[in-house]
This record gives sequence, structure tokens and C-alpha cells, in this order.
Amino acid sequence: MTTTLRLLLPCHSLEDFPTFHEGEEAENLLVAWTAPWHPMLLHRLGKLPEWGRVENSPESCNGYLFLIPRVSLARVPSGFRERCLDQGGTCLDVPNSRPSAVADLARALDCEAQVAACPPAFERAFFALAYTYLQIELLTRQLRYTSNLDQAHFQTQVLKAAQATIDGDSTSFEDAIGRCFDLLSEERHRYYPMTSLLCDLTLLAPTTLGANLERQLQLQTPFNILATADLLQYIQESSPNLWKTLREAVDRRQLLAVGSGFNQAPTGLISYETLSRNLAWGQQFWCHSLGGPARVFARRLPGLEATLPGVLLRCGFREALHEAFQPTNMPQTSHTYLRWQGADGETIPSLTKTIYDANNPQVFLKLGIRIGECLDIDHVAASQFVHWPNQWSIGYQDLMESAARGDALGKWCLLDDLIGQINDPGYSPTTSTYDYRANYLKQLLEDPSAVTTGEHLIAKVQGLIQRERKLQQTQLLQGLAALASSSSARQHSTSLPIVNHEPRPQPPTEWMLELWERLLEPHHDLSKTCGEAERQVVHSLTSTGTNHRILLNDSCQSRRCLLSPADLGDCHPGSLPADQVYAAYRDRSGWWAVVDAPSLGYLHFSPLKGTTPKIRQPRLKIVTGKNTLRNEFMTATIDPATGALRSIHDYQSRSNLCSVQLGWFDQEIKKSIEKLLKQKTAIDWKQSLSQLIGSRDVDGSRRQLALHAEGYTTMRAESVEVVTNHPLLGHVRARGKMSLMGKTIASFVIDYRLQLGSRFLLVSANVTPTNKAKLIPFNDDDNYEYPPQSPPQGSGFRRYFGWRIAHAHPSAEIYRDLNGVKLEATRPTTEAPRLIEFQNVDQSLAILTGGMAFHRFPADGRCDMLVSLSAKDSVTTEMAIGLSPKNSLAAASQFLDRPQSVACGPLKSGLPTAAWLFRCSSKNVIVSDWQNRFIDESWIGVRIRLLETSGRSRKIKLEFAGNPSAVRATLPESADPPLHKSLPSVRLEDGQVICQLSPFESLDLEVDFGSQQ
Repeated sequence: MTTTLRLLLPCHSLEDFPTFHEGEEAENLLVAWTAPWHPMLLHRLGKLPEWGRVENSPESCNGYLFLIPRVSLARVPSGFRERCLDQGGTCLDVPNSRPSAVADLARALDCEAQVAACPPAFERAFFALAYTYLQIELLTRQLRYTSNLDQAHFQTQVLKAAQATIDGDSTSFEDAIGRCFDLLSEERHRYYPMTSLLCDLTLLAPTTLGANLERQLQLQTPFNILATADLLQYIQESSPNLWKTLREAVDRRQLLAVGSGFNQAPTGLISYETLSRNLAWGQQFWCHSLGGPARVFARRLPGLEATLPGVLLRCGFREALHEAFQPTNMPQTSHTYLRWQGADGETIPSLTKTIYDANNPQVFLKLGIRIGECLDIDHVAASQFVHWPNQWSIGYQDLMESAARGDALGKWCLLDDLIGQINDPGYSPTTSTYDYRANYLKQLLEDPSAVTTGEHLIAKVQGLIQRERKLQQTQLLQGLAALASSSSARQHSTSLPIVNHEPRPQPPTEWMLELWERLLEPHHDLSKTCGEAERQVVHSLTSTGTNHRILLNDSCQSRRCLLSPADLGDCHPGSLPADQVYAAYRDRSGWWAVVDAPSLGYLHFSPLKGTTPKIRQPRLKIVTGKNTLRNEFMTATIDPATGALRSIHDYQSRSNLCSVQLGWFDQEIKKSIEKLLKQKTAIDWKQSLSQLIGSRDVDGSRRQLALHAEGYTTMRAESVEVVTNHPLLGHVRARGKMSLMGKTIASFVIDYRLQLGSRFLLVSANVTPTNKAKLIPFNDDDNYEYPPQSPPQGSGFRRYFGWRIAHAHPSAEIYRDLNGVKLEATRPTTEAPRLIEFQNVDQSLAILTGGMAFHRFPADGRCDMLVSLSAKDSVTTEMAIGLSPKNSLAAASQFLDRPQSVACGPLKSGLPTAAWLFRCSSKNVIVSDWQNRFIDESWIGVRIRLLETSGRSRKIKLEFAGNPSAVRATLPESADPPLHKSLPSVRLEDGQVICQLSPFESLDLEVDFGSQQ
């Protein structure tokens, strides 16, 4: 007859309890510990289970039932099982399933009927008690205390509860089992009285809705859901009953909805305004459908950036989860509480280092150890258990039951309460943009819906970046129209609709490009809207007619433009004021001109009658020789052998600053050639000598392999020709082939353009891969297949067509644009939708990417700009290389759209031929948003958003055409003023708006006009 149940463990005591096991072994160990605490088994044995070291078995096994978990199988002494059987004992291997383990024990103890009849609620309570007992014992030792639990009294209470189960006496059972949990709570309170805080964070996705979520909503445990407004809107529209239950749970504070904006678009790729719009739309839905704004921010997909804290505060969030739910690079901290400080200096209270997978059994195996570690560092233990709806391990089931019956292991709370109860350590680690690496390209390629379109991702991203710029251009044109005329109507305003999308029968997607596109969806016909705004400006400024020309500058910074005879028509550049014309030139086709367009203003050209005014007409041509372009800022030389950009010189250092090539890169090429080059080069002195004197390569094209050792192809020019050459514009075109081991894989056409007065060399290219598949031999054994047959995979940087940029100074600091500001670039890869800039002490080299967002740094001073992931499709790409531009970010935005002159009539009476309608005194402050304000269809003023982009404090002056009557700094409606730092002072002085901006600060201004213009 069995009288004792003993669990055999591979440890000497609870001090070295094996909490390090993972996966099935951890699950099996939890089953082995908790299954013997079934009330019917306890009643059958009349005492609690024992445990002992697996190697230290008793001399007599009579009456023993030994449980052997998987972690102990390898350490069971040889012959022990036979001896146990001979002496009348029993050995049982523990299965991974707890019901199976209980069934095996019931058969061994001959109480199967009683076990089968036991109510499940009673079983769960005993399993939770067993789990709580183990973790309290581990916590006691982690905090360097000795156990003070009266084991005899505890056993008596447990057996009373088991007897009550047999008798079916619920009242006695609750009294006894409650006393057991109280004893464990008293044990913990003896050495640490503060309650451990537990938080359930349920992730929602389009594929996890339905029955599982409904079942979880029926539980009484408080929990949090992390979802986008887009997804909650879909639940509201498609499942009214589920939405009603969810809303009721929110109202009674059983449920907290944690927000991540309208959707989870790629934060590091979108503009500042798109990011703000995403968060604002989410808060609009929260306020309208859940009774108030979301107060806690979190993202399930990677995408936390150093620019987020200030934007979150502006959009009404009070706390944030500084956590990664998927593998990514993020700053590591030692404390649970983090003052998450953004690039603009704003800080938001955040929770970090507390995320645990509720499906990972190891988390619950060592929960007591983790709680002890948190108490040592933060003096309060906080744990967030993350899972999909109603999906968790048995350890989590036991923890939920334990917390429902006592606070020995903690109590459940909502996230906003949790963050509010954690101590602020008084400082926070310094973080930078370099610490955040989400690798958006990898995320896009891993999405199932992107498998067939992965090769075209770069072009899709580029198109969305250009649409963002088009939206900003439309807003600024409408602002220009409002300043130029008093007849602006409400329908011409670009105020952005909030969550106004039609109900969809299908759940929202999670493909990041579609999420991004959805944020631009209300403005799907931007070209038409932009054209209407442009026509309105022209109509406001000019009379009827088509023999004049007007050039509109929709940028808030002045810009230098080259106008061709097609742009000027029959008009003469001399019709402008002399200070607006940088230079002019006349050829057989007509007049060319380089002009300076005022900020948010216009230039009006008219045909001249009579005397021609004097204007600067330089005589030196831009192209010298056949392959060198030169203006007053730089000299660019094209290599006649390769067709690549050999060098760019400035006139101070007179040394090469950068070289640029086109290439196909494949990691497999690099690996194969590295392996081949490591082989021995010669087997006797004659072969070695022949290599030294340059005769035939006896090692199988070894020198040819060395050309491609870094994994790139080479360029070979077929022609370098001058297309256009006059004093204002030089245009050189190179044609050639890209080859690998002498085999052509693609052809290219590269155009280099340099204009007078510009700090930027424009470089555009068309790459056409060969249509014929081929095997390129490296040696007799290794071949490279081109084009590769497998789709792009991995990080996305394994193979691509790209620009290879080599900077002359490897130690130069590298910056990129992120949400509209210029910050340090991450390495070895980075995302820069508009700008990459190398900065030295006395000069900088700016690369305007034109929407090519993904870049790789293979070595110091080198940068690869990804042009295409496809080895089959032709691609056209364009970039600009600038020497020490005054405002590289503004130039990067202007590079995305080219101003064009519009045929018009003469200017209305009293208007100058060149004028600005708005200007800012600082070139490093941009207007990221412009909204016209109306009352009763009448324009009364503007609302603009200023953004400091360079990281320096600025005192700025804003000037408007007209008479501003009042100005005030404002916050968005959803902002939380108590957390947001005080607004800077703004005043109106002599018609100018004067204010101070901190580094990377964003400021909203409302400007009123006393009388319409």
C-alpha cells in the first residue's frame, strides 16, 4: 500500500531548485510539482507530497510512489527502478499533460473514481495552492530569508480543505483553502509586505478575434488589451454583441484598452505629420467610442523611436510601454520605471523590462525568483504577462487562480494603475536614436501578403513618401491661396477627416505599407486637389490670359530653380527684379534662367517690350572636357572607363569628397569568393613567380575574383557623352554594363546634371537587368546563378541593386531624417526616406534620397542606398549630392517635388512681380502643417505647426503677408497639459510673430488676421 508520494528532483535543496529549464522540460516540472496536490490524492495519502534529490533514494522503497520528471530522467541511478519494484514501490514518469499525470497517479493510488468525480473548481484551487507554495519558498530564499511557515499547521489546513472536497462542503472548503493562501501571504508579508503587481496584457490582431476573446471577457480577472483603433472599429462594426461586452468591461474598469494609434504604420518611415495624424485618429476613436482618450501607449509591432515621447504627450497619452513584443533593438535599462525622454526633451512615464510570455512555462517556473530580483532593484515587483486571447500555459492558470484567492504572489491591476504605483528612481538612462533599430525592411519582407511583391517594396515606399510630400504641398498651396485672396472658401481647406472610413467587411490588414497608405486614404486624389489649389492661387494673383508665366514656390523656404525655355515660353527673365535672377542665358531654343523663388511666394514673368534690362549672363560652360562638370561650388568628374562618379571636389580642401557607383550586391557572392580566396594560391615556385610578374593567372581567375570580393559587380562604360552644355546647365550621360566575372548582368544609363548656383549634383539612372538566366562560374565547382530564383528574404539587405557611396572621411558623423528632424543614423542599417548626411568639422555632404528609404553601411565612410530588390525588373532612380547645403532637410523635401511655371495673364493691379507671402527667419525651422481657419465660410486666419529640425534652440521671426492681429501658442485638443512642458511665449511685434523654439520642439500657432486681404 502506498503511503508516501515523493518527487525526485535534480537539486540538493530549494536554493538550487532547477528554474533554468525551458520549454517542455519546464512545463513537465510544473506538472510534476502541482499534480500530486490534487485533493483526492492528498486525502488518499493523508499528507503532503515530499520531494528529494533523485540520487538520494531511501534504503527501503516499500510504500513509496516516486514521480520522476523529465529533468531527472538522466540522473536516475542505474538499477533504481528494478530495486524499487522489488521492494514494493512504484516509479512513474511524469507526462507533460497535467490531466494525464493526475490520471496516472489516481491509477497508482486506486482512487480513479474519486478523482473523476472531483469538481474542476476545487482541482484548480489545489493546483494553484501547490504552485503558490513553491514560488513563495523560492522567493523567500531569493530575498535571503529562511522560511517561517509552520509546515504542520499548513498541512493540517490543506488536508481539511481536501476533506471538505470529499464531503462536498463548499463553505468549509473555502474557509480551509482561504486559510492556506493566507498562511502563504503571511509568510511573504513577514519579510516584504508590499504587494506584487500583476498585469495581463492581451494582444489583439485581426486573426485572434471571436470565441477566445469572448471567453476571456467572461473572466473576472482585470486585464488590458493592446489594439489599434482600426481593429476596434472593425469589432464595433462586425460584432456588435462582442463590442457591447467589451465596452461594458471598460466601463466597470475590468478592462483597459491600450492604444497604439489608428494603426501600426512604420514609425521610422513616415513623416511627422503622418505620425501625428495616426495618433490623433486613434484618440478620436477612443474618445468617441470608449468614452475618453487612451492614456497608455504601446506598439505590438516594432516601431518605437526616439522621436515618439513628445508626440505622444501632444496626443493625450500619459504613460507608455517601452517594450518590444517582437525581436528588435531597444535601449536596455536596469529599472522597471523609465522616464522615456525623446529627442525634443519631453519625457513620458514608461514601463520597461517587465514583459513575460504567458505561454512560456519557464516564466512561471522562476516567477518567485523574478519577483525577488525586482524587489531588490525597484522595491516593488511588476510583471506583465502577454498573450493572445485565452491562450496561456498551465503556470498562468495557476497564477490567475492564486491571485484571485490571495495576494501571496500578487494582485491583478490595470496598466495605468500599475505605472502609477511604481517608484520613480529619480533618473533615467540617456537614449538616442541609435539605440532603436526596428528594421522595417525585414518586417515588410516577412509579411505573408508581401511575398509576391517583396521585390517592389522600395518603389512602393518611395511612392508613399512622395504622396506625403504631395499632401504637404497641397496644404501649403492652399495656405498661399488664402493669404493671396480674401475669397477662400471652406471647401478648399485641407483639414484632415478623423476616422471617417466606411465600414469594411474584411478585418484590417497588418501589412505596414497598407497601414501607411490607409493614413493617406482620405486624400487619394491629391493631384486633383493640388491642381485646384494651384489654379486658385493663380486666379487670385493674375488676370485672364496665357501669355505670361508664374512660378509658385509651395515651400516655406526660398529655393533656387532652373527654368528652361519651355518653362519661360515667350517671357523674359529680365521682367523680374534683378535680385531674383541669379543668372540667365539665351540659346537657339530661347531663354534659360536660374531664379530665386521667395518662400511661400511667387515669381511672375512677362514678355518684354522695348529695351531689354541688364541681367547676369555668364559665359563659362558647366561641362569642361567630356567628363567634368563645374560650377561655383564644386567640380564633379565622371570616370570614362566605368561611367561612375569618380570624384566631387570643393574649392576649399581641393580633394575628393565622395565617389559613387552603381552595383548589384549579393551576400552569396561575397561568401563564395571569400572561401575561394582563402585557398592556397600556388603549389610550386613557378606558379607563384608567374603571378608576381603578371602572366596568366594560373589560379583560375583569382585576380578577377578579387574585384568582386566584397560581393559587388563592376561597371564598364560604353560611352560618356555630353547631352547639354551651356553656362547654366551641364548634362553628361554615361551608358554601360554591369558585370560579374566578365558576364553582363545589367545595363545602365546614368545622367549627371549640374546647374549654375546649385550646391547639388543631380544623379539619375535607369538599370535594366538582363533577361537571360545564366550561371557565372567562380571556379570549376562554384557557380553563381543570376538572377536568383528565391524571393528576397531575411533582413532585406542580402542582395539588391544600389548606389555605392564612398565618403572621403571614414570618421565623419552620419545623420538621417527621422519624422522630419535630423538625427544620428543607426548602423549597420538605417532608414532615411529623404536624407543621409556626412558631417565633418568644417563641411558636410548631403545625399538627398528622394524616397529611397533603406540604406546599409558596409564599412566606415561607405553607404549603400538600396534602389531595388529585384534582379529581373528595370528600375529608374534619382538622387542628389550636395556640398554643405544651408538647410539639407528643406532641400530634401523640395527634391521630392519640382516647381513648374504656369501659363497665366498679367498680374492684378498693385501686385509686385516677385513676392513672399510667408517667411521664417530660421532655415532650420520648417512648417510641417498648415491649416486655414474659417468661421461661417469666411477665412479668419491660419493654424501652423513649426518643427525645429537641427537640435538647436532658435529665436525665430515669422512674417505673413497681411496684418496679423493676434497670435497664440496652442496644444492639440487631445494633449495632456499637466504632463506637457509649458508652452513658449509668443508675441506679435510690428506685424511679426516672435517666439523661441527648443531643440527638435514642435509648436502649434494660431494666427488671426484682423481684416481679410
